[in-house]
Amino acid sequence: MIQKYYFKSLLFLFLIFFHAASAQQEVAAKDDFVSVSNGTVNQLILANAMENDSLYGARATLNLVLLYQISTENPNLNLASDGSLTITPNDVAPGYYRIRYQICDINYPDFCSIATIHIFIGTCALTELYSTAVQNCFNTVVNFYDLPITDPWSMQIQKDGAPFSTVNGTGGHTQIPIPEPGNYSFQVKNTVTGCVSMIMEKIVHQQRCRTLSVTMFGSYNDYNADQAVNVGDVIDYHITVMNTAATPITNVSVTSASANISGNMIPVLAPISINNNAFTGRHVITQDDLNNGIVTVRADVMGTNADLTQQVNTYITQNAVVPVRKVAIKAFLDSNGNGTWDTDENDFRLGKVIAQSTNGGINRMCYSYLDLVDDNPDHSYNVSLEVFPMYTPYYTVNPNSFNDVHVPEIGNSTRNFAVTALPYTDIEIVLHNSVASPRPGFLYKNDVSIINKSPLPLASGSLTFTKDDLLTINTISVAETTPTANGFVYNFTNLQPFETRVITVTFQVPLIPVVNLGDLLTNSVTVTSVNDINPENNNSSLTSTVIGSYDPNDKTESHGGKIVKSEFSTNDYLTYTIRFENTGTANAINVKVLDVIDDQLDINSLKMVAASHNYSLQQSNNELSWTFAAIDLPPSVENTDTGKGYIVFQIKPKPGFAVGDIIPNTAEIYFDFNPAIVTEPCITEFVSTLAVADFDTTHFRNYPNPIQNNWTVFSDKQLIDSVQFYDVSGKIIHTKTVKNIKATIDLSFLSNGLYFAKVLSDGKSETFKLIKE
Repeated sequence: MIQKYYFKSLLFLFLIFFHAASAQQEVAAKDDFVSVSNGTVNQLILANAMENDSLYGARATLNLVLLYQISTENPNLNLASDGSLTITPNDVAPGYYRIRYQICDINYPDFCSIATIHIFIGTCALTELYSTAVQNCFNTVVNFYDLPITDPWSMQIQKDGAPFSTVNGTGGHTQIPIPEPGNYSFQVKNTVTGCVSMIMEKIVHQQRCRTLSVTMFGSYNDYNADQAVNVGDVIDYHITVMNTAATPITNVSVTSASANISGNMIPVLAPISINNNAFTGRHVITQDDLNNGIVTVRADVMGTNADLTQQVNTYITQNAVVPVRKVAIKAFLDSNGNGTWDTDENDFRLGKVIAQSTNGGINRMCYSYLDLVDDNPDHSYNVSLEVFPMYTPYYTVNPNSFNDVHVPEIGNSTRNFAVTALPYTDIEIVLHNSVASPRPGFLYKNDVSIINKSPLPLASGSLTFTKDDLLTINTISVAETTPTANGFVYNFTNLQPFETRVITVTFQVPLIPVVNLGDLLTNSVTVTSVNDINPENNNSSLTSTVIGSYDPNDKTESHGGKIVKSEFSTNDYLTYTIRFENTGTANAINVKVLDVIDDQLDINSLKMVAASHNYSLQQSNNELSWTFAAIDLPPSVENTDTGKGYIVFQIKPKPGFAVGDIIPNTAEIYFDFNPAIVTEPCITEFVSTLAVADFDTTHFRNYPNPIQNNWTVFSDKQLIDSVQFYDVSGKIIHTKTVKNIKATIDLSFLSNGLYFAKVLSDGKSETFKLIKE
């Protein structure tokens, strides 16, 4: 046991250890100079051209850079993929030859550097030239060493391929000033022996020196506090910008494509100064980061010099990450029948993965795939794939289950269910509202999800959309539609296996009094295809209540709160939509949604329809938990989808529902570690009829609300038979017989909270929401 906890502690310390890359800013390939007396075949001339090359201050190796040969002056001289140079396949005549090559950062392939290999074959070669360059903001001086010491020499200098100057001298060292930028080449000749050196090339830029720089230091943040690095954890960056010039730099900003940079522009960065508190950064760890084992973040700093020229500098930092210990379990459609998951094969979405603990772990359930995580490697699980009953005749699973599965102490392991299918056709249509309820004068959106729930592509199908008479269609997200008197028809083609295609319809809601608060607006959609095995899912409708204002985090059901029992069968679903919106001032790194399903609903009938972002769904008894790891949801922007998300799922009531039954439900939405946002209860009631003429609810009024002790309900016309009071779970907690048009009821016995009062009159009812303070 001591050894186990020592290992866990050591692992945790390793998880939070990171290293920053060198602050050097360039990929640097350097020229090579080789000399051999003769050019015999298979002679190794150079062991590794990258021996003197570097990447951000470290030696360049093939696991860090990409190596390319650009050109060669002899077809028998070529750079091998490992950086070596061997004469092949024929001998090479004496002479001077050059090979140009390039190295590029493997993570940033546009960060490259080019160098030349100078090769002299023969017996009359000077000692190779050795040089250093000193560059300031205005000119460059090249220092040459190892020149002929006793004999006079002559140096020919070319610029951009044309003669530039000739320098004569004696002695083993000289300095050559380069007054202007260009591509220079240098060759030295011993004027006594006639031997010449290889040509040395240098590119002189001579641009203004960069005096503005940026550095970053990353520290790991175990965002979900589970002592393991996983998706949704973050690396927080401390950012320092520096001005090394003798003049100020203005309008300094830092940007990054791979990290969220926070902070305001520095108006003036003083001469010879640093600023380490204006900017911070945050990178949200993704699955690709875990797969690669390293996070690479690039930051760019920009500012304006005193002479009004802009400076740009770049810094790249790398942080090691270690993936969470887990067993990744996937169900996939084995389209080629080889029993192995291939990257072009789809997830199998018509079932759920179940991991049942055999000795003290937590039972887990997830849809299509499951990441099994457990801190205790002694815990064992039996894992199986349960195909939804509707589709069991069409699918075979191999293997059927995995028994005695343990989470490894280090790294990951996988278990895959290979699913093979018989041909069939099943298309489903679901109409849902993923943005907001209708408000007078505002735009209102519906999403139509067309879902191919079969393993075969669907060549064609037809969708018919029927709108509420009070709504006017503003836009449709697809162009190929045919208008009708009350909607449109859309003929679609080539719907791939398990593909979901979404059409967004935007409406204009009229003003009051054309619509009034509380009005119900109903849209519907149908879809047709050939040989559909399940026509019951070819129709969908959505009823939404007109509201005056709205909470952006809410839960609704598509029937609008009331369902006529005679029109609803045991095969019909309730369609719930949970909407969430980041109304804060910073990105939400992770979002979690919890929903405890009411006991009147059949949890085994649950099926997902759509979601705004990638998610994982786990089920424990009647509790559903959606996790949007690394969603990085920005603050919301009005009249856009920015900062907003949603979940759409379907579920059936249990058999035996009756008129008067109420199914309540709420959802809890967590943005990172903020307290839960609890949605207003979504109430669905089974009624005998929706005919307003039979029961004019506008005759019933009530006060006060919120209440403290007494609550009054009355009507000008209707006799109140009784009032039933429910808690948020749908349980009746009090009944009051009235037999009058007015009643004042003492509710002082209730504790503070939310309740529902159902007023019964002549076999019909109206429900009020009450808040007890």
